[in-house]
Amino acid sequence: MLKDFRGRLQNLMPNDYMRPFTCSGNPYDCRIFIVGENAATVLKPFFDTYWSDTTGFLRDKFDDDYLTKRSKQGVRPRIEQFVCGASPIPCLETNIYATPSKRAEHLPDDKKDTTIFEFLLQEIQPDAIFLFAKASIKYFELRFNCKLYGDRFVTVDVFGHKTHVSRLRPRKNNHYDVLWRVGPDEARAIGERFKTHLT
Repeated sequence: MLKDFRGRLQNLMPNDYMRPFTCSGNPYDCRIFIVGENAATVLKPFFDTYWSDTTGFLRDKFDDDYLTKRSKQGVRPRIEQFVCGASPIPCLETNIYATPSKRAEHLPDDKKDTTIFEFLLQEIQPDAIFLFAKASIKYFELRFNCKLYGDRFVTVDVFGHKTHVSRLRPRKNNHYDVLWRVGPDEARAIGERFKTHLT
């Protein structure tokens, strides 16, 4: 199953340096998606380096290379706190665009392709989705004809699968979409809220 998954996803990737997702082990185990806009750091070829057809995503290898390339700052520690809060429910971290760029606004329009993200949605069918970037919130509302209010859960039909969707709570000055402005304790509490909702 994992070999087939890798082959089909790899066929959608224009190059090996895209980062379609991260998780711990088998992506099919992940019940929660954490969704931003696009990755900020280019690492090694994705499947050649961070994948096993037997066990899935090699999280330890990814973490080692990430720390070598870039210290854990910005949004990364918040995502990790969310994952801790949601534990033991496995999470998959992804973005609506799979092409990395140092800053989201530097991503060219021709790279703003959601094909890979939609493949993951259809293939894995998560039970819950957390949207934390302004672009991912806007995309989701338009693509799936829904309206997300505050940080409430909304049940959305995502390619035939009923999914509980919530976004980062709105803040003053329109900073609701910036996860790195959230403290680690709050990020963990958001993960705990998702766990409670699903259990």
